[in-house]
Amino acid sequence: MFCKNCGNELNTESKFCHSCGQTISKNISKDSPTHIDKSETLKMYCPYCGSSSNHKVKYCKNCGNDIDQAVSQQNENKNTLQFTKSKMEDSLLLISILIFLYIAYMFGKLNILITLGAVSLSVFYILIAQGQHIGSCLKSDNNHFYRIKQMAEKLSKTIDIPDPEIFIHCQPYLNAHTIGFKHPYSIVLTSRLVESLDEEELEAVIAHEFGHAFFNHPRISTIFQPGGEKIPILTTLSNLILGFWNRECEYNCDRAAIWATKNPKAVINVLTKISIGPSFLEHIDEDKLLSQSMESKQNIFSRIGETFETHPYLVNRINNALKYAKAEGITYIKGGEMFCTACGKKCAVNCSFCISCGLDLRPKQKISD
Repeated sequence: MFCKNCGNELNTESKFCHSCGQTISKNISKDSPTHIDKSETLKMYCPYCGSSSNHKVKYCKNCGNDIDQAVSQQNENKNTLQFTKSKMEDSLLLISILIFLYIAYMFGKLNILITLGAVSLSVFYILIAQGQHIGSCLKSDNNHFYRIKQMAEKLSKTIDIPDPEIFIHCQPYLNAHTIGFKHPYSIVLTSRLVESLDEEELEAVIAHEFGHAFFNHPRISTIFQPGGEKIPILTTLSNLILGFWNRECEYNCDRAAIWATKNPKAVINVLTKISIGPSFLEHIDEDKLLSQSMESKQNIFSRIGETFETHPYLVNRINNALKYAKAEGITYIKGGEMFCTACGKKCAVNCSFCISCGLDLRPKQKISD
């Protein structure tokens, strides 16, 4: 059947046209409306006022602004990793610091010398840990894991930070983390992770960790989470206080990995493999995962439970990654299909609107102040 508004061919299950977003009536004709000239129905949207115009128009008919110039400016704004960082991260960190200070004040332990001493011990501990990696792990260099070294050098130029040292640590589980107090930081990949990921996925992991280094997350963790997870009581307390900030950092670094690699599929594959194991990726249905994300947000106990986690739920991270990729015009494609970030419905890659909920799937234009 065909859309009466724009003439595009539709699936029988469509509730909305994937091209123009028109609601599909049940009594729609199955014959193609040959009187519609598709070249005349192609539209673009003004980044300033949002009004629609013919795709050949240079200036907006509603506000008169230069649409081409706006799109060029938007593309220039994407050339910095800083745009992947949400404003919430700094706000959450400030709130966490205030909570720490209030707790210290309530217990009468807010002493400058004690505080400086604790921070110095934390930095000393991290430097010791970095030194241990040099002695107990295999460092990526020209002789060992050279391909990883090449990825790191490429990403270092893209993200514009000093080359971190990358170590491979023998561990039976999939994990990666970044430690240090200043550049160059140390990135540690477990041997199981390196074995389980293909080259694109490995690059996505390294890009995610580079995001932590770029935003100096390890430095903040060194100060407020001393000893890592070696001190149970202190770790539990700091995780509760810094939990919202930690989770926002993970979201930002997922976006940084997508920005650096332009490969949301690899980023999502990594998240899935780390969360449920490397052997089950082929059984994953992103359609259902996104529906599960909506279910998690509606369940109050699920939302409360996430506050005790250092990392966001898998389904929420995938949802966040897809939304960022969509906003940047980097579509997550798997087997010729992409996924609606509102309802999780599978759509063809050329869809402008979701055929199930009508969500506008086109990349949103961004204008700098």
